[in-house]
Amino acid sequence: MLLRYDGLHPPEIPDEQIPRVEKVPLAELFSHLPEDEPRVSPEQRAEQIAIRRKHVQRRYAN
Repeated sequence: MLLRYDGLHPPEIPDEQIPRVEKVPLAELFSHLPEDEPRVSPEQRAEQIAIRRKHVQRRYAN
């Protein structure tokens, strides 16, 4: 996880806004996420990757 707090001198972040990380078993992941968290199927993700790959190939084509 990468967090960036630019321009805070000194960092003044309320405790309730400080991000927290918890390692959970993969099988329990969805029970730790909000109910309305968007889900992406493996097929949808493969389609997203294919579209990105096509755009990169077009950008760097000779």
